[in-house]
Amino acid sequence: DLAPVAPMICTSEVPITTNKPVVTIAVVKGEVRADKYEFMIDVENPRWTYDSASMSWSISTFLNIELQEVADLASVVRGFSIEDPMMAGELVSQVDYALTSRDDHPEQLSHVVVAFALNNRPSANSETVMTVKAPLGFKFASLCQVVTGSSVFGTGQSYVGGYSRFEATATVVECEGSRNTAHITIKPGLFQTKKYAFRLEVFNPSITPEYNRWTISFGGETTVPFLGYRLWQFTEETVSASHAARSTTEEETLNVVTLQFRPSNAIGRGGYLAITAPFGFRMLTACSATLASLDSLGRPAQEIQPLSCLGAPQPTNAAEVFFTDATGTVSALEMYRLDIEVVNPLRIPVDPGVWHLNSYSAVGGGYENLLDIGDVLSFALTEVFHTFQVTYPPYVNPLDNELQLRFRIILRHAVELGDTVKIQGPEGYDFGVVSTLAQLLLEYRACRGYQLTGPDALPMPSCLDNEIRFIFETGGIPLDSMQLLTPLIDFTVLTAYPRRTVVSSANNFHGTHNRGAIVMSSKTVQGQMVTPRLQSLSITRIDTQIAVGSHSRLQLSFSPSQASDSLHITTEAPQGVSQAASLTFGFGLATVAATEDLSPMATVNIRLQSNTSILIEMGLKEAVSYVVTLTNVANPDKPGRALWTLTTYAAPLVRAAPPSEWVQTVNQRDQSEDVVGPPTFSRIVVDPAATTLGSPYFDIDTTELQLAFRVSPVIVSPGQYFILYAPFGYTFVERTFKPGDGFPLVSGVVYVMDPQDTYLGLSAYVVQILTQINVDQTVKLVARVNTPRTPEDIALWETDNPSNWLLVTALDPEGKETTASNDNLFPGFLLQASFGIVVVRPEPNGVMPRKRVTVTVSIAPKTTMQSLVAGGSIHVRITAPLGFDFDLGCLAVTPNPTFESCTGDGRYAVLDVRQARLKAGSSYMILGVRNAAMTPGNNVWLLESFVDMAAASVRTATSGNRQLSEAAGYAVRELLQVTVGGNTQRGAVTTVFVWFLATNFVDVGGMLELHAPQTYELRCSPQVLYITLPAGTCRLNKGIVSTTGDDFHHYVTLTLTQPDHLVFPNTAYEFGISAVNPSSPPPLNYWGLVLMNARREVADASMTLEGYDLTDYGLLVYPPLASTTLPTVVNYVRLMLTFQKQLAAGDVGHITVQAPTTTKVLCQQFSELSGGGSISAKLPADASYGTYGTHSCQFQNTLTLHLDTSKPIEVGSYVLQVVVLNPGLRASRDFWIVELHKPDVLGVVTSTASTATTTTAAGASAGASASASSANASSASEVPADGVDTAFVSGSLVNSTSAVVDWRSTKAALAIQASGYGISTPFAGQQLTSVAVSRGCRLSPRSLATFLWWLLGAWAAGVSPAAWA
Repeated sequence: DLAPVAPMICTSEVPITTNKPVVTIAVVKGEVRADKYEFMIDVENPRWTYDSASMSWSISTFLNIELQEVADLASVVRGFSIEDPMMAGELVSQVDYALTSRDDHPEQLSHVVVAFALNNRPSANSETVMTVKAPLGFKFASLCQVVTGSSVFGTGQSYVGGYSRFEATATVVECEGSRNTAHITIKPGLFQTKKYAFRLEVFNPSITPEYNRWTISFGGETTVPFLGYRLWQFTEETVSASHAARSTTEEETLNVVTLQFRPSNAIGRGGYLAITAPFGFRMLTACSATLASLDSLGRPAQEIQPLSCLGAPQPTNAAEVFFTDATGTVSALEMYRLDIEVVNPLRIPVDPGVWHLNSYSAVGGGYENLLDIGDVLSFALTEVFHTFQVTYPPYVNPLDNELQLRFRIILRHAVELGDTVKIQGPEGYDFGVVSTLAQLLLEYRACRGYQLTGPDALPMPSCLDNEIRFIFETGGIPLDSMQLLTPLIDFTVLTAYPRRTVVSSANNFHGTHNRGAIVMSSKTVQGQMVTPRLQSLSITRIDTQIAVGSHSRLQLSFSPSQASDSLHITTEAPQGVSQAASLTFGFGLATVAATEDLSPMATVNIRLQSNTSILIEMGLKEAVSYVVTLTNVANPDKPGRALWTLTTYAAPLVRAAPPSEWVQTVNQRDQSEDVVGPPTFSRIVVDPAATTLGSPYFDIDTTELQLAFRVSPVIVSPGQYFILYAPFGYTFVERTFKPGDGFPLVSGVVYVMDPQDTYLGLSAYVVQILTQINVDQTVKLVARVNTPRTPEDIALWETDNPSNWLLVTALDPEGKETTASNDNLFPGFLLQASFGIVVVRPEPNGVMPRKRVTVTVSIAPKTTMQSLVAGGSIHVRITAPLGFDFDLGCLAVTPNPTFESCTGDGRYAVLDVRQARLKAGSSYMILGVRNAAMTPGNNVWLLESFVDMAAASVRTATSGNRQLSEAAGYAVRELLQVTVGGNTQRGAVTTVFVWFLATNFVDVGGMLELHAPQTYELRCSPQVLYITLPAGTCRLNKGIVSTTGDDFHHYVTLTLTQPDHLVFPNTAYEFGISAVNPSSPPPLNYWGLVLMNARREVADASMTLEGYDLTDYGLLVYPPLASTTLPTVVNYVRLMLTFQKQLAAGDVGHITVQAPTTTKVLCQQFSELSGGGSISAKLPADASYGTYGTHSCQFQNTLTLHLDTSKPIEVGSYVLQVVVLNPGLRASRDFWIVELHKPDVLGVVTSTASTATTTTAAGASAGASASASSANASSASEVPADGVDTAFVSGSLVNSTSAVVDWRSTKAALAIQASGYGISTPFAGQQLTSVAVSRGCRLSPRSLATFLWWLLGAWAAGVSPAAWA
């Protein structure tokens, strides 16, 4: 056979030049030496007949075919004739072997029955030679034997099957054999078309020829090559060992020998196999053997059972395997594997020997029962390792993809330079790192996680699949001189988790020590049974059903290590968990869908289903990605994580078998055990009866959400975060969360997360709780939300966006570490339509208080609203904020294309829609309305639509609305600058002084309205002080000026009546109105001033003027009395203060007089003139406090008198003389203010990183009475000597510094405003003429007094000055 030493390739062509086929056999490698050779070529015969003389073949050899370098000259060989086809030709197989001497065993003499039929009658005049060609390997004797006549099928046996005997005249003259060709000479007499049979002697070859075809040539005709017979022998035989090392006297090597073979004959019940091993092997008397058929990939397909293995009573190298049942038989031409346990020899033989395998049809043996025979060369025995141990880890994580193994080896031979040590693991192990792009899959590469313990001489290994290889390229490992053994080789390496389920006999680690091609030693040890796992396994939930008791959807993704036909799933609780049954998933109602490489699988059937497990029939391919989706799986009844076990099984022989036969251990393939599954959490149950949404409409802002819920079966511990997720389109409003009944204490962590900040893309309210939520405790809360904007298609929006609300508790504010959930099961609220984007826009400059303006309300509903009733109606009701009033006929501009009319009633306006059809898209209305006095607290306009409801009912309807929207109102802005002041004494009759800076022109007939707070009384009598305001008429009014948002109060109307005295813009005016202060502060302390034209239209207004605080000091302040009103001169101003009751010591510490800002106080010239200068009649001043003794001047227009706080202020009037420098012009705010301040106290200023606050050390309230000395003494005892104290405030470290809180930085306890005296030009009288000195006379004092008395009398009598002369 040249194939191993000189492989060749064969090519053919038909050159155009010769038109004759040329076959070239080229040597690829090696050489063909001079010798005799034989080869066979497949050819196609010509279509016409030729004689042999014309069918010559030429054969040439070349040293180089391309260069045509000739090796041997061409030889011409005579070919064979091309004849006409014969009608039929065959080997007759239906014969009795014993009667016909047929024997199909290799190398045995046999007699075969051959039949043929001619198309034409051969020559009747001469003998004709028949040529029978057998396949190569068969041999005919030189004088071969041919049987014709009555003995062809056995002596006395008749012809069967349409075969005919030779004619009587057609006798066989002779038979000459040469190799595989027999030439038989036959006399004339045979006819055409008859199928003649004869028996021919032949010697069988040693193996069945590859080309197993016979031919017959006779009378110018040749048969088409017909099939020969298969020899009775085992083919494709191999033998291998699980342990090839020899046995030792200390330790026998138990070896499982695997024989693979393909029988030519079936072995039925009663038959057996006889196995004979080479000398030295031993098979036990009760030997162990298994036999299994193999599939096309060489994998065990079906085990043949039952079997019986028997060795000799005294164990030898032979044993027999019997088939004791009709079901356990061997079929012809199938591939089988026989595993039989033997004991290896003690010595290594020079010749490995041969394993003999025979099959018999019946017990007892004998040649007559012999079926197939076979011999196969044995494996070579090797020296055995002294030590070979493989240690597995005690525990492997279920999801780990790698397995760490420890190897310990001691060799009997020294390891020399160039030696290799190899370890081969079971099939499915993979020690090599994952190949990179630069590496081929079949290249050795680094080993996974290799770690060496010793010795240092051990080189770095390389790995490929399940093999570890050490190549000693730089040194070796010598033997220990005493023990004659190598030192311990100790290392660890990782393997990919095995991906094959191997039988116990194949679960071996085989180690070899090689020196070149020589195996120095080896040993095979048993590995642990490792069940392959599902690769890349993950178990996840794909919905929000994470709470106990919910039915969830789970997704299992994996890649099988081995092909299988079913998947079995179970769950269980971890060890040590109480009530373990409540921590398992329920599969009783589950449904299954699966994909294979992302493509849906058509055949997925549930074979077994219960509350604890599910068996799914589905074809699983090796290394293919699968995703199994389980729907409607019941979550456990207890929070925690269940352990999942997934096992794949091959199908039983009968797929219709009951499920119990599917989950047999023998069918098991992959298994991933105790995989931690997705967690299950406590359940939050929302109470739908106590959960409401204030306005369930689109486009509503800040509507109130009330929520109630319970938690079970485990408490929510303190410190967790309660997170409420709103549905898509909703947004929470910051700072609107309010805990209700049962809600735990909360920390300062309360905030809203925008949708883009949450992992769900939904708006969320996050609240951290400080106390626990108990099991089944009802918990309530309130928050405000903005509802979604109206979509273009509500039905589509509701389909795409669920309205469910999600509640969770979590360990983190992002909600990723959940502890409880309502699983999004609260259905939420069905939102009704809105008016789309609603805009409320006033006319230009139409934001003044109390002004009648036009307001444009724009709407843009996404849907059309129409009445379906004949004569039906649609009304739109607009509710303005408190304080606004619509006109009775509130449609300011008519006609309106959408609205027919508008009826106003206070803050309500009802509009009638034309043709009862409110179309989608933009529309607007212009309404007449009077602004509120101030910006309402809830500044929202509400729009609602009503279908087929009477207009009279729409005004008061509380339900039945079909659309609803809220729109932000506009702010009422006060452009008018106004200040109000007066005597703050409770219940006192006073004059209220009003100063304002006009922003608009007010003509004759125009009016000013002054509105007092509730409970104040205003009066037009005794008089109105028109200080700088043009004089006019005064009218007192009582009542309300708005249907809503207003209280009963007094207001006066001042009307301008003089054409030359008007109110001009950008000019300051001042006036005073008589008033009576209430005895207690009003609920809302706001004054209002309105400027209106003659048509009573508001020109400007300010309705939120902060009023003065009422006090009970009993102080009256009279207007200041000036010594002169001339500009820019020194003026002695007397100010009278009257205290109507005694003020206790310490009630007042300072009195500040504040002149107009343009007036300069000459501080050092101040004096008190009370009681003509009597000390006892003066205020109790403190001469040691102020800059100028009793007083100080903080600003140029102020003077502060400092009082002795140890003395009371007695009842009486006190006159203060303040010397000032008059301004050049009258001040725009020409009024004086007298302020009473509390005594100074020693305070504590606390500061943190961002804030500073001031508190009194004594802790007294503003109205408390205490002496300054006692307060100071109390404070001093509480402050350290260094003046700095450190304290904790609300959990933060702050610094406290002592400081004096005095009149300069505190608000006055009382401030009373009095009108100023104004500034006037000098008096211009009659011009006096000069008198000559000579005419003058000096009067005595008596004469002068007499003259002045006379002059006074003349003036009183009305004598004109001209007569005085």
